[in-house]
Amino acid sequence: MVAARMLHRFEKTPAHVTEIGETFFRDSSPDLRDQTFVLYLVYGVIRFREQLDFVIGSFADIRDFRKQKLKASILRLGAFQLMPESKVPASAAIDETVKLARAMLGEGMTGFVNAVLRKIAGISNKWYELLPDGNEISDLTVRFSQPEWLIRQLLSDFGKEQTIEYLSGLSKRLRTAVRLNPIKCKREKLEKMFAKSGIVIDQSTVDDNYYLLPEKADISSFEPVAHGDCFVQNPSSGIVVSLTTPKCGWKVLDLCAAPGGKTAGIAAITGCPSDITAVDSNKARLRLMRENLHRLGLDDVTTIVADGTEFSQAGFNCVLVDAPCSGLGTISKHPEVKYIQSPENISELVERQYRLTENAARLIDKDGIIVYSVCTVTATETIEICRRFLENHTNFVLEVPSQFRYHHFVRDGMIRIPPGNDNLEGMFAFRARKTA
Repeated sequence: MVAARMLHRFEKTPAHVTEIGETFFRDSSPDLRDQTFVLYLVYGVIRFREQLDFVIGSFADIRDFRKQKLKASILRLGAFQLMPESKVPASAAIDETVKLARAMLGEGMTGFVNAVLRKIAGISNKWYELLPDGNEISDLTVRFSQPEWLIRQLLSDFGKEQTIEYLSGLSKRLRTAVRLNPIKCKREKLEKMFAKSGIVIDQSTVDDNYYLLPEKADISSFEPVAHGDCFVQNPSSGIVVSLTTPKCGWKVLDLCAAPGGKTAGIAAITGCPSDITAVDSNKARLRLMRENLHRLGLDDVTTIVADGTEFSQAGFNCVLVDAPCSGLGTISKHPEVKYIQSPENISELVERQYRLTENAARLIDKDGIIVYSVCTVTATETIEICRRFLENHTNFVLEVPSQFRYHHFVRDGMIRIPPGNDNLEGMFAFRARKTA
């Protein structure tokens, strides 16, 4: 019942699942096992919503079904548990969903829900054969379970071939990754702690400082995370951080720092005491960041509450602008963002992103560098920000450091990491040096 209520809330007002979950879990207080299953259901329904609606629509009037949000959420929950990958027995999925319908919709709806789910169960083994295989927008929406607005945006930005590549990558389920914190822990020690805990890990093929966890691994109380020996971060972030190439004695500014993962990454690759300033406009997020940095042994980082577009302390050798963005490159991990975001939201974000780069340009000395990054794939937040910045700042030039290890992601001097392959989230970055 908690899963259905969370989905109903999401349908009314899309928000991050963790935020919705905080309220419902506090009120219902499920044990950890129940909470994990609820999140599995909620994320699953959100991830596959278009596909679920297509299959349900084969046996019910989809127009009527979508108007009644609670009814839709309950049917989607049942249908999701009947997908081929589901480990829930079909009989249990149908029985529990019918009980849920009785409790939340009334006795009159149980026959309808039962009939639709039984028909879906009958075609479950042919699920993917029934999906449209064409390349029209309506086909891609169902096949990749992405909203129409996003597919139109990607087609406009990149054309059909690259759009399908991106959609395929966004459909992959990525494993949680953790990064070794060399300031507090040696590699051998961390690997032994994982082995002792029974968590089977794989070293990332992208960066051997990262480890990939099993899909359902719970590390909320895992001692190395709690003690700061490692921290959760996708390897894409490590690629971005490697562009900063910080040196001993450099003054480094992280202009949009919370929750602090890239700040910690910069400190980790500096290899010596560093002068790092971390700025964020959100006081609560910065407080949480201070706690994270303390856990990681980085108490010497200076943290300041300030708007990154207005921060005026200058004289830095490197400024990282990890700008607020649509987050569409993280759909694999956060499928809800495809419904939270919209073209209108992105237009607003783009202006803030550009203003952050404008301010960063004022804060660095000659020969200093700006690294701009976003975890998204839209052209307006990535390529167009870079081009606009260079057009308006002729004293900056794009460069890729000689020691950069990921030249296969470099296109036209910019770093474009497609989502999905090698367990990477979609990310974009550019590095520009101030020449005068």
